[in-house]
Amino acid sequence: MTACIEVVFNLPVNRGFLYLYPDTETDPTGRRVKAPLGRRTLTGCVVNCFPDNPEPDLELKPIDKFIDKEPIIGRELIELAEWMSRLYLCSLGEALSSCLPGGIRETAAEMPDFFPEDPSGPVIPSVFQREAVKTILSGDDGWFYLYGVTGSGKTEVFLTCAEQVLKEGKSVIYLVPEIALTHQVLNTIQQRFGSRAAVIHSSLTPSRKLAEWQRIRRGEATIIIGARSAVFAPVASLG
Repeated sequence: MTACIEVVFNLPVNRGFLYLYPDTETDPTGRRVKAPLGRRTLTGCVVNCFPDNPEPDLELKPIDKFIDKEPIIGRELIELAEWMSRLYLCSLGEALSSCLPGGIRETAAEMPDFFPEDPSGPVIPSVFQREAVKTILSGDDGWFYLYGVTGSGKTEVFLTCAEQVLKEGKSVIYLVPEIALTHQVLNTIQQRFGSRAAVIHSSLTPSRKLAEWQRIRRGEATIIIGARSAVFAPVASLG
């Protein structure tokens, strides 16, 4: 028995393509495939799965193979790419391609950890910091502007809130305004959270970026530091 999947490619084509695949597999949404398209065989990403062919009059071809053993793109990232494709007038395949690290390959080797397992001891916040943390964590709308001069302890408020989110089994993205600031922030977060921290930005080498991306996808890193491209990290259960 076979099912049907929708695959998008990194092409300026505003549609997906339907293929057959063995129904013995689990839901393949988010996995990359090699599939025939015209006279070429291209790498695409599965964005939907159907128990039956939604276009019964169309004769479908099977995919050549799956590249990934498990999904590398979650439903949330697919929905983000769909929003991007509408906003920037590009195809879904092009949007998804921009979300993936440039160093990704058909097979990924095991990557080493970049952070030592040596988080620092507990930090005791001040009265004002505790009040700010309480206000943020008890807020309903989720939007806060924390004002303070340099050195007033804003970072500690952010990290205390992040620590609470991590205790709840969720993940955190810590955005910085520019890449030049990531090293300073990374050192602080590394001391606090050890190997649970990861960094994502466009200045990383392709292999380093892929390694961090894979650590995030596997759930080994749950607090992600970076500039704009960090929002594309494959984070599960974002707090």
